[in-house]
Amino acid sequence: MTTDKISTIELVDINEKLKKTEEDSTPYASIQDQKISVLGDANKTEVKKADYSIRFRIPQHALAEKPAAAKIIGEYYIIDMTYEDISLNPRNDLKIMAAIAEMLPFFNDLKENGEIDSLSGEEMVKRLAYAGDQVIEGIYNLVAAFLNVGEELKFFMTGASVIGALATMIDTHPEVFNEADVFFG
Repeated sequence: MTTDKISTIELVDINEKLKKTEEDSTPYASIQDQKISVLGDANKTEVKKADYSIRFRIPQHALAEKPAAAKIIGEYYIIDMTYEDISLNPRNDLKIMAAIAEMLPFFNDLKENGEIDSLSGEEMVKRLAYAGDQVIEGIYNLVAAFLNVGEELKFFMTGASVIGALATMIDTHPEVFNEADVFFG
């Protein structure tokens, strides 16, 4: 059975996508000094949707019976789920913002003067070597919140499908990452 690990190269690619979100002009809300303002191009208001594919690898002992769509590989049920036409859901905003805030520090470097810089590939590798599961858990929390995957299933998502979903989310909804950056920055 092949492992489903998240590679450093994939995370460096995510970091590059996160850098590019700053160039996007999709509007997002900003609250400063109890004043709400819209940053970005207020005319760019189309609803953005994308499809997401998530693979779940669930130990057989975790379920009472085999799900109809599951394949059995070794001791696991493998279930591929497609989430179609997914867009931002205001009901999940706080969860998504919190998950982005949990994830972003691992992709950025806070300088002593308060400025934030993105990490280089070498710095990313070094940080990942010491960050352990925290980076991965932050990414899982974000994708689960965005796709509304329940707590009981979230950690059964495979790493490769989570990274793929995150990449699609960044490409489709860069404004969410910009808003989180302003909100928590």
